[in-house]
Parts: sequence; structure tokens; C-alpha cells
Amino acid sequence: MVRNPKDKTNSGGGDALNPYGIGGSVCCFGIPAQWHPGYQVVVKYNFYPDEEWHEQLVHVPPYPAGIADDIWLVMREDGEAEAIVSSFGPTRPEWPGRTKGWPVPSRAYAAKVRNDQLATKKGMLQLMERGLADGSVRTKEQTDRMKSAIEYTKAQIREMDAVQP
Repeated sequence: MVRNPKDKTNSGGGDALNPYGIGGSVCCFGIPAQWHPGYQVVVKYNFYPDEEWHEQLVHVPPYPAGIADDIWLVMREDGEAEAIVSSFGPTRPEWPGRTKGWPVPSRAYAAKVRNDQLATKKGMLQLMERGLADGSVRTKEQTDRMKSAIEYTKAQIREMDAVQP
């Protein structure tokens, strides 16, 4: 979320941000047509699954070529937020943000995300296998669909196990 610290009615939301994330096209937030020195916004965010919200007051750099366009929110590796007004994305040379290109997660962060996803898949597999073995009455079609879903989930786990971040 982003809001104007001088006008709390001027706020908007957009893409969910995670560490190493960039969100573009924040909806419903009005930016000045002309950039001015001292232009700041408040970036409000939380990182799933943490429910605690954080806020940072950030300076908005001058608009490239003086053109007001989308406001992009960037979470840098050091935990600092950026708010950039630009019609250019982060891979363009005109991009005024400090983070050039799309953020690249650290190996440790990529491993954490992969391990969390793998644990979720393994938990789903256990639930499906228990459900299949619980003695409930099912049609052959329902049983076949459950077995197919179990095999598909096992294949996904094998693929994830084979790829290390």
C-alpha cells in the first residue's frame, strides 16, 4: 500500500510485495503531475505469513523525463522500500530506481521459499493419502481422481527434491 503522508485520503494498493519483489501499477493513488523536491510517500507492507504491518516514509526520486506515470514499489534486499514513479520498468536503462533489473533473491531466501513450498506439498500429500485410506465410501471415479492427485503431487515433490536453489 502507498499513501500520501500529507493527505491520508490519497492512498492505494497494488500487487502483494514479498522480499525481492516489485509491484507496479498501484491502483487509486494520485501522484502530482510535476515532481517536486521533498516528495515523499508512506509505503505500508507486510510479508506473508507475518501479519505485522510495517511502514516506511520514502523519498520519491525525480520522474524520468519529467513524466508522471505509474508508481512502483520495490522492496530491496536490505529491507528498505523504494517508491518510483516511472513509465519505464526496472529492466530499462531509464529506470530511476536503485535496484536495476528485477530483484534477485539470495540463495538463502530461495532455499527458504523452496523448503516452505516443499513442506506444504508434503503436508498436502499426507492429507490426501490419509483421506484415501480413511474408509469413506467413494465411487470408483472419486477414488481414481484421488489416486491421480496423489501421484501428481508425488511427481511434483520428486521434481522439487531434484532441484536445489
